[in-house]
Amino acid sequence: MNIPEPDAVNVLATVPGDQIALGSNSLGPAERSLERERQVRLTTIDNQSAVVTYERQQHKRGKHAHWYWCAVRATYTPHQSDAQPVARQDR
Repeated sequence: MNIPEPDAVNVLATVPGDQIALGSNSLGPAERSLERERQVRLTTIDNQSAVVTYERQQHKRGKHAHWYWCAVRATYTPHQSDAQPVARQDR
């Protein structure tokens, strides 16, 4: 599991958990995804726009493996009226 570097722009702790859950539910099943990371733009309760980055992770127990999306970082962005998918950024 990758632990994100602490930095001033990571505001994941300030985004409400129910908003994080809505974002991860909108990504679809992690088992079928080929991407390691995905980003979702959310509007928080206090009407701020945030981009949350989710990482695809795996939990194994015996022969069974379960894939899931885990929120790893979030940044506030200028507010946009309509939710839009975020373009993938190459690292």
